[in-house]
Amino acid sequence: MRVEVELGTFNSTSAARWVDRILGRVEDGWHIWWLVDAEHLEDTAWWRLARPALQQLARAAARAVLRWQDDAGSAPGGSVHTRTVRVAEGALGPGEWQKAHLCLAPEPACRFLDEHLRVLVENREADGAFLAIVIERLGSPELRELVRLSPPPLTYDSLGGSGQMVDDIDTRVREAKAQSRPARLLVVIDSDARWPGDRRAPPSNIKAACDRAAVPCHVLRKRCADNYLPGELLGVVVEATRRRFVRAVCALSRELHDHFPLAKGLAGVKENTERQRYAALDETTRHALDQGLGRAVKSAWSTHGDGVTAGALEQRDGRGELREITALIASWL
Repeated sequence: MRVEVELGTFNSTSAARWVDRILGRVEDGWHIWWLVDAEHLEDTAWWRLARPALQQLARAAARAVLRWQDDAGSAPGGSVHTRTVRVAEGALGPGEWQKAHLCLAPEPACRFLDEHLRVLVENREADGAFLAIVIERLGSPELRELVRLSPPPLTYDSLGGSGQMVDDIDTRVREAKAQSRPARLLVVIDSDARWPGDRRAPPSNIKAACDRAAVPCHVLRKRCADNYLPGELLGVVVEATRRRFVRAVCALSRELHDHFPLAKGLAGVKENTERQRYAALDETTRHALDQGLGRAVKSAWSTHGDGVTAGALEQRDGRGELREITALIASWL
């Protein structure tokens, strides 16, 4: 985030500890300080008591603002730090985003800026590894630099089923609202779509909960994270006896591949409407696709994902969606 602290806040003794904690996260690299009143900062009560490291941070922030202003048209943080949090003593209101701007009193601002961006997924191990690899291969340089920080400003979390996810979203938003601030939450979920345009209830419920709470949410266009696995990665995670299955999957049309149930295979498809989509395949291919990869496919991103290239990801994606996801995450950091 881009942090602006109103000059008067630096003269408030009650705000001092909250401001110091906010600037501590700036020191950690999570946020940038947009210091527009640098010439008056040394006259404030905060400056007289600030530790030398924070004074140096202020001078560096002032120099950075001048550079950004001189370089007309450039964004201070590139693809990240595109949203502004203004910290103002006595700020009133619901503590909600107004487009890309948010004004908060010092304490709620601190609680907001001190919290990780929590990326909520259905399976933290599998989906979290998928997103981490997508960011590392396809994210902007600024985003990759942020997520390599220790500690990083974002974390992946999951609770289980879609009902639990809806409850968790509602709970986190309610708790944040009680602190007069927004929740630091972003949701990425499977579509569970068996074919293009299929809209199943659980993702719809989650998306509706996000829309209701103004929480950013991306619904994967393919069936789930498994369907973004490049063919060469699938070949690595299976035993030699299952290579026929991988070859058959990779030979499917893009539309069928995007929505094929890799874990359970065709034998696990019980609904006739879905089975009919594969009826035109020859019998040999259908037989090869019968037995899915089971749990092996769910661990593929976490156990073998490091070997995936950006080109392979983009080829399997085919629509630029993965770069859209990285841009969405970057826009909330």
